[in-house]
Amino acid sequence: MIVMLVLFSSLWSSALAQSSPPDVQALIDTQIKARTTPGMAVGIVDRTGVVEMYFGGVRHSGSKEPIDAQTIFEIGSISKVFTTFLLAQAVAEGRLALSDPVQDHLPDTVQLMLCDGVPITLEHLATHTSGLARMPSNYSATYSGYPADPFAGYEIDAMYDHLSSVRPTRPPGGTPVYSNLGMGLLGHVLEHREGAEYEALVIDRICRPLHMKDTCCTPKGPLLDQLSGAHDGLRPIDAWHISTLEGAGDINSSLRDMLRFAAANLDEGDSLQARMLRRCHELRVDTAQDGVRIGLGWHSFGDKARPVIWHNGATGGFNSFLGFSPSLGRAVVVLSNSNDGGATRMGLHLLEELDDLPTPYIPEETLSPADYAGIYQMEGQAMRCTISVDHGQLVAQLTGQPAQAIFAASKDAFTFRTSSAEITFESGSEGGFDRMVLQQNAATLRFNRIEPDDSE
Repeated sequence: MIVMLVLFSSLWSSALAQSSPPDVQALIDTQIKARTTPGMAVGIVDRTGVVEMYFGGVRHSGSKEPIDAQTIFEIGSISKVFTTFLLAQAVAEGRLALSDPVQDHLPDTVQLMLCDGVPITLEHLATHTSGLARMPSNYSATYSGYPADPFAGYEIDAMYDHLSSVRPTRPPGGTPVYSNLGMGLLGHVLEHREGAEYEALVIDRICRPLHMKDTCCTPKGPLLDQLSGAHDGLRPIDAWHISTLEGAGDINSSLRDMLRFAAANLDEGDSLQARMLRRCHELRVDTAQDGVRIGLGWHSFGDKARPVIWHNGATGGFNSFLGFSPSLGRAVVVLSNSNDGGATRMGLHLLEELDDLPTPYIPEETLSPADYAGIYQMEGQAMRCTISVDHGQLVAQLTGQPAQAIFAASKDAFTFRTSSAEITFESGSEGGFDRMVLQQNAATLRFNRIEPDDSE
């Protein structure tokens, strides 16, 4: 476990170190002990330029490579605020306007379907008020749960086909409904208008000015040595490669770089960059959730005079959070190389906006994941559930379904990250676990252990 206190004097003014919340390292260590993630990086930066970095765990499950400031993670939907920053730059420099109809920036062969004849604008895309669906109708994951690499095969022609043939069910300008399609389309519009690929725009117009050397969409060359693996719990899975909808979630970055980006968002100066970022923060629409508002990509909640501005991200094997409080002059970044959903709660806790942070269950040292492993058959049915161990991660697989990690809520109870299902193991008269109960929605399914499983 490493704690680093750094002053990036080349970017930020020097300052005396401020004391940080005393529990940061303990929070990370608890997540590692609870087996929710192989590794985690957490950073805090304040407006004076003081940066604190905390690390725990490893880049790859079962390895000894420690997480550090340059370890590269998928940041998922945090990519969206990079996309809206690119939009704000284009608007400030006069190449685009927020009021531009999206249709004006698509090829002539693509005719965007409209609801009630109301044009969709670039601002609608950036604020999730376009009326477009969360995902295009002709997109389908390879299987339920976390697909191996679900976006890789979705090509631009497929998106054009959807946009030209499926009419939105809501007119633009209403209550925000989160849309990966809309933000991915915005990234594509920027590519089309600027004559450059999305990754090149991110690197040239955001990363180079901010000295973010670890950030890109597709790590290459030396950056490959900095990559963290993707994990479902502790189980290694494939990383994601997003084509066509890059603007919705394709960026990879490190804690070092994300803290530089966070610091830029705290800048109260009068530079064009600072003013463009603040324009992204401006709250434009209210959501259906009381007190939650949306700017250009960013989410906000709390008192309007003391808002917390944030975005999080989740891919198949990573989880992330970036948030800041302009009034406190503090930003927090949390990066995890597992799909466990704890990054947002930890980030909000460190921003002093979430007092109650539940402590995850830490498995008893006397129990091994292998103690639960085996093949369980449903009572009176042919369906089976195989409980196995993969890199120390307990995994459940029902007949005909993909394997998914399960996480301990107690000695006997386990939950899934991708559904509301729960598994409870029951001990027999001679000790050990010989029964399990699967509960999902209103169904309760009972299984008996018919043979052990020796996988590891």
